[in-house]
Amino acid sequence: MKTKELYRKFNITLVVSLLCVLFITAMINLLVNPYNIFGVPACKLTYLKPESKTQERVTKLIGIKFDQRKLDSIFLGSTRVDTAIAKDYFYKLTGKEAENMAINGMPVEEFQDWLQIIVTIHPEVRNVYLGVDFDMFNESANTYLPIKTKPTLTSKEISMALFSFAGLRDSLSTVTKNITNQTENTYMPNGTKYRASNPKIKNAFSTTLEESSFTYKHFKYNPEKLNYVKFMKEFCDDRGTNFYVFVMPTHITDLQLMQDINVYFDYLAWKSDLSQISSVFDFQFPTPYSNEKIAPDMKYFFDSTNATYITGNLILDYMLNDNPVFGRVYTPDYADIFNNADITEMDILAGDNSARTKFIEAAEDKEN
Repeated sequence: MKTKELYRKFNITLVVSLLCVLFITAMINLLVNPYNIFGVPACKLTYLKPESKTQERVTKLIGIKFDQRKLDSIFLGSTRVDTAIAKDYFYKLTGKEAENMAINGMPVEEFQDWLQIIVTIHPEVRNVYLGVDFDMFNESANTYLPIKTKPTLTSKEISMALFSFAGLRDSLSTVTKNITNQTENTYMPNGTKYRASNPKIKNAFSTTLEESSFTYKHFKYNPEKLNYVKFMKEFCDDRGTNFYVFVMPTHITDLQLMQDINVYFDYLAWKSDLSQISSVFDFQFPTPYSNEKIAPDMKYFFDSTNATYITGNLILDYMLNDNPVFGRVYTPDYADIFNNADITEMDILAGDNSARTKFIEAAEDKEN
């Protein structure tokens, strides 16, 4: 009898202990918010989110389900949109809520699934901003699988977000990196990438230029992929949702690389074709911003393809307030005018930036 009583007490103690561990784990994951999905206020120990891109395709879907805000707008796109477009700056300009649902490496085929899922979860969405990149329209096949998820939170998703020990590990890593002020490749509560002086900026440019060089050398423009954009526009039109297309800026070295590898005219044709579906907020062309000097304290770019939140704020200023300082509206009527002007400007820059051209050539040689 005594043995049975001891066994019962042991079981009770074990269950209570496990529940305490789960409760503590949930509270730490909630308050630290390592994946930036709960919307809880950040403090000094949790401000930077170095683990926020871990399993992002999963965590962002969980986050949009947790999100109880009435969303006016959503942003879709690749890393270029993800690192630069700040939802809090959108709110500052409009007084309305938005969410940046851009994902690293997202293929154009995937956008339509995300759009349909998001407006099922948040049917109040009235504006969809789609950021597209030229390299999304490559003929090569993507390893894309249709997304399967329910519009409501599942027990598995709740468990992953609150009770998982992987989440606890990332929470502890988040706190540790905040304490030690590790700012490289980390993100802020508004979702944008943290900007700081980077003494390794030339390495960052070399890396992205090498990656782009490989992509462009194996690139074949496939205009049929524009049908995915067309589908999204028709889907939004049918539900009375405004649909906007924009092209994020890249540094001038990226545009010069396109010229060197002879895909620049395909790139111009792509923008012309894109404008046949929808007018395009265009930010990827030669400007004083894209021609920023490569230096550790760069203001507008992290590397040759990814812009900072300062650039993202200029983009929002233009799209929302028609601030003429940065950007243009690319339409079929202006396609030839813009393309010819860009070709002329690129030729001028090629002659003015011999040091930068050598930098590009070195990156190409390294990739070979």
